[in-house]
Amino acid sequence: MKLKKVLKPPNSVVVNTTYLTIGSFLSQIVSLIGAFFIPRLLGPADYGAYQTVINFVGIFSLFTFSGINKVVLRECSKRPEYAKEIFEETIGLRLLFSIFAFLLCAIVAILMGYDKGTKVFIVIYSGSLLYSGLRDSVDIIYQFNRRMEFISFFSILRNTISVSLSILAVMAGYGVLTLILIQMATQGIVLLSNYRVSKKLLRFRLLSHIFLNKRIIRQGFNFSLLQFLNVLSGKIDLVMISIMGTTAEVGLYALAYNIVERGLMVRQSLSQSLFPVYAKLLEDRNLDARIVLKHTAIIALPASALCIITPPLAKWIIPVLAGENFKQSIAIINVLVYFLLFNYIVVPFGISLQANNNESIQIRIGLLTALANITLNIIFYSKYGLVGIAYSTLFTYFIHSFLITMLGYIKLKA
Repeated sequence: MKLKKVLKPPNSVVVNTTYLTIGSFLSQIVSLIGAFFIPRLLGPADYGAYQTVINFVGIFSLFTFSGINKVVLRECSKRPEYAKEIFEETIGLRLLFSIFAFLLCAIVAILMGYDKGTKVFIVIYSGSLLYSGLRDSVDIIYQFNRRMEFISFFSILRNTISVSLSILAVMAGYGVLTLILIQMATQGIVLLSNYRVSKKLLRFRLLSHIFLNKRIIRQGFNFSLLQFLNVLSGKIDLVMISIMGTTAEVGLYALAYNIVERGLMVRQSLSQSLFPVYAKLLEDRNLDARIVLKHTAIIALPASALCIITPPLAKWIIPVLAGENFKQSIAIINVLVYFLLFNYIVVPFGISLQANNNESIQIRIGLLTALANITLNIIFYSKYGLVGIAYSTLFTYFIHSFLITMLGYIKLKA
């Protein structure tokens, strides 16, 4: 079948959400297999070293200026006839910031107090920041064309290849360095295929001139800062454990966090589907608080069920699949699981704020909760140990979701 025939677009929001949901589900199932078996084969210490590298580099994704993608998506959703011009105005700037993020991450890693091996691994993996800038930009093309099936397909492909090769590598006796190289190689190969398909939907120039649109840059900075604050409210936990504790503790917490995070498999799908729809409804003045409340209620029901069934399953699954060395992770899962509920119910009002140019509200809330999370991490870790990090995360996500929902509702009613 020729590629052009595959590119006939579906028009339904339900169809696109279904594509993303199914794709995300299958992708996360594959990731879940890796989340159990890679720790079991590596052990807490080596798995902790691997997760330290992944999460340390992840923090520097802020400096790829990823937030500009939200602005581009919003503008392309409102003015699809100018999509090519809007996209090309920002792709060059995005690539430039990706190079900056790579260099900054490598330099900071060298200055950190980690052992030499961990520093080398971080420097190598920081090259993945060069991929992420282009990959995220390509995803915009699929989103404003409402071709979510391609996002799903490439996500499944990337995870299937990387998890399969990673498990085989660890079974063969290879260690952290090989896992990092597999991740980078997989991202690069899949990105080339992704790029080819996206060019069929939008004929853009990759090496475009760098344009400095002050309005787009300012809004993009706001979204980037918002994403960074979300990282400080969540994934910074593992980096802080690597500084305050041991690599084995990082491994124990990472297993729990990665398993619970699989429960967010539909969240990204919801956000990607709702954002262009909300942006268009707001442009036509057809979005009101009742619609968003209805979506919140629909999302809350399955999220609550997920929180109920996870703890008893974890008590049985962790020793069987991950091994007895990770039994301490069960107590962490039993606390962290409730942050799933707060993550889901905040989606509709959070998207409504972003689509309505009110991301500054989320930035202020994000700054408050990020500072609270870092502070509480230090206090609770010294008092309760690893589970204290989970208590900190749960508390800050509750505050975050409450404030976003309340202020989002007020803005829509105004």
